Amino acid sequence: TLLPTPTPGGSVWQIVFSACPCTPTLSDCTDEYCTENIYVVNNSGTDLRQIVEGKIGARSPSFSPDGRYLAFEDEREDVSITPTPEEQGHGGLVYPRTYLLDIATGEIMPLGAKRFTRCQWFPDGTRLACYVDSNIYVVSLSETGPIQVASIAQGAQLCAFDLSPDGEHIVYVEENPALSEPRDLNIYRVDVNGTGLIQLATLPAVSYCGSVQWSPNGEEVLITASYNSVVSASDLFLIGTEGQVHPIFHSNHHIFISPRWLANGQHIFFVEYDRERDANVFYIVDRNRVVRTLEIGGLGGSILAGDLSPDQTQFVCAARGLYMADLETGYSAPILTDYQVSFDGITTLFGATGGNAR
Repeated sequence: TLLPTPTPGGSVWQIVFSACPCTPTLSDCTDEYCTENIYVVNNSGTDLRQIVEGKIGARSPSFSPDGRYLAFEDEREDVSITPTPEEQGHGGLVYPRTYLLDIATGEIMPLGAKRFTRCQWFPDGTRLACYVDSNIYVVSLSETGPIQVASIAQGAQLCAFDLSPDGEHIVYVEENPALSEPRDLNIYRVDVNGTGLIQLATLPAVSYCGSVQWSPNGEEVLITASYNSVVSASDLFLIGTEGQVHPIFHSNHHIFISPRWLANGQHIFFVEYDRERDANVFYIVDRNRVVRTLEIGGLGGSILAGDLSPDQTQFVCAARGLYMADLETGYSAPILTDYQVSFDGITTLFGATGGNAR
């Protein structure tokens, strides 16, 4: 099998991540333009394996709920524009698409004929919601073609989208006009068959758009954005299915990293980096704006991205390596330090029986 057997004893789960191994020319793991591979490792740091060799750079790994497939982004064919070494990797003029790795056979195949990106698995594991050419599609693993669900307005661009927990709806955030500042954020909900499009709300004159995420019960969405002209400022908003907008939290100094709903649907987790103290601060916020904070030191810089463990007691993060921090005590420990971990969709966590936590 491509996946390692979890080490017996304790709470054992596995981590999938995109990274470059440190080499003599990458000794400090700070080369931004390396070509990432995809790896899997136990949370104890044991049984590390490479499961995908990147061509331009394999990123954004995500397991199907049944554990049969790994979806990831890469460019494994000839590209229409050959990138220079400086353009390779993050932010380069490289045109990625989504591929599927069959875990049983090791076969890698492109997902459909279009260059689908930003894909999310449906709960049944037979379809993905994806983005390409200013449209959101539902893409089936069967022979049927993709279904166009929503189209981004002319002159606008997609900020983020998320599939509802029951797989029945998609919420998406449209920046209009694109790339101007400030700009309006229009939040829409649509059924996955392309019907029932409604505009939930508008956040006017926003300077920054981050992410959107359904609540566990599918009754609200969490938006990360900012009205502040300072790029490093952030706000959290809850938007109900009837369009009610509720500000939850504001920071004048930092962009929120990896906002996540906790399983109880009552609390939201996210990370801030305090440059003055060189410390990452964990926040857990409830609907009444009650905040619990926990400072995490010793990571050698800002957390780039991360994900919660399946039991939501640990946070696995990229910060010049792969680290794990306890949400109760703040204790952090390295899992792997000799890898430069990618910041875009870098970590997927899943249990010994398969499945994944987004």
